[in-house]
Amino acid sequence: MDGASQSGNSSSLNTSNFIVANGKTLLALEVTNIVILTLMLISEFVGNGLILLVQHYNKRKGSTDVFVTALAAFNFFAGICSIPMMILRVRETIWLSVASDLYCGFYAFFVYSTSIGINILLTAIAVDRYIKTCWPLKNVITKQRAYVFCIAFSIITIIMCTPAFVSRTYSDTRYNCQQGLIGAILEYILTILFVVLFFTTIVTYILVARELRLKNKVRAAQINENISTLSPVAGPSNGVVGADNTSHPTHIVDPKAATKSALNIVKQRNLAQIRQSDEKIRRMTFAMFIITMIFVFSWIVMWIALAIPDSNSGVVRLVKRMLGESPIIQCVANPVFYAWLSSEFRRKAKALLRKAFNIRT
Repeated sequence: MDGASQSGNSSSLNTSNFIVANGKTLLALEVTNIVILTLMLISEFVGNGLILLVQHYNKRKGSTDVFVTALAAFNFFAGICSIPMMILRVRETIWLSVASDLYCGFYAFFVYSTSIGINILLTAIAVDRYIKTCWPLKNVITKQRAYVFCIAFSIITIIMCTPAFVSRTYSDTRYNCQQGLIGAILEYILTILFVVLFFTTIVTYILVARELRLKNKVRAAQINENISTLSPVAGPSNGVVGADNTSHPTHIVDPKAATKSALNIVKQRNLAQIRQSDEKIRRMTFAMFIITMIFVFSWIVMWIALAIPDSNSGVVRLVKRMLGESPIIQCVANPVFYAWLSSEFRRKAKALLRKAFNIRT
């Protein structure tokens, strides 16, 4: 009897220790998730807000600027609307008090509408970069057409995603939002757009990179050809007409060498201007490519999270929820990479902040 009693006490103690350890792990994950989401909310608010302000005061907008502005607007509202709702879902006690069919419907609408909008915009930017690089003389996508496209597809996206309000319902047994038929249809549409975006982005940016390399070679060859057609000016070896070489030997200039040196300076200057122009195009294109790849990767992570089976463990449920929130990373990544790789945006942002600071002081 004593052995059985001691065995029961030991088992009870081990179970108690496991519950305590599990509770500490859950609490640490909850705090970490709340901190990460809060920092993301602040970052996306400041980053996307700054892009919107800079583009608002930008008087020389092109089609790419219009698409970038629309992308920042979608990211801005996606973060503002979705991240606070994600924070409410971290603590299960708070989540159970606010969870409802209405909450699930609003959350589904924000996720589907912003994700579809961002998906379409990233595809449009990829096509725009391709046309601007490969067909620079063809004014296919103008600023006015970009405005019309962004307004039209935004209205269509909102109308199309309105059924998302009833696409999910709250499950009292699984403690999460369950997807219905409408949600499955929207997921199917999003998956198709996702595949189109992925292949469009890969193909267009490969073509853009190849075109940029070809242009560099052609321009460099043209500069060399133009310079080789120029002949140096003939003249006396000391550079002074009618001068006596025997009486003035102190300053001898070779006209051929001087002309060659001047032509080399012109060549290097032209090459530097070409490199600077191409570097701007390359960095902007690379920024859009990285932003697109982050979007693709974040959704892959979310779909992996959806494949994780439901569990009664609070830790497993929280980890699954954290992985399922990965698409919101794009709201922060877009302004970060855009600011990092666009020197023109950094210059305008600094000027805008300096102006605002001077007005306040």
